[in-house]
Amino acid sequence: VEEFEKLIMKDSVCQLWIIGAEKSSFQQKHLNVIKDFHKSGKSLYIWGDNEPFIKDANDVLKELFGTDLLMFGNEHGSKVVHAHTSPNTEGPGLVEHLRSEERRVGKECRSRWSPYH
Repeated sequence: VEEFEKLIMKDSVCQLWIIGAEKSSFQQKHLNVIKDFHKSGKSLYIWGDNEPFIKDANDVLKELFGTDLLMFGNEHGSKVVHAHTSPNTEGPGLVEHLRSEERRVGKECRSRWSPYH
């Protein structure tokens, strides 16, 4: 865990990608480091596939946002989603886009929950 923390908290590291897996590979110490990274204002990308390949992604989401924002289900592979906090909806959630929007995925999926973005 200490090596992981040293690596991602370097000034030269500006983004972290979490790719969901079938089994959880994070310990609570890892989740704390990821949470500190996110709070520092750096970009956090969380990618999950269809169930059951979302375990790590949901572990991170739960640590950052509680149970209000979790991945679930089996969506068609031609969709891209990003988080929203629209006043027209009940709390945070995910909005899907067609694949043609994927070129903007880095801009849209960057951690929008951080007050620094």
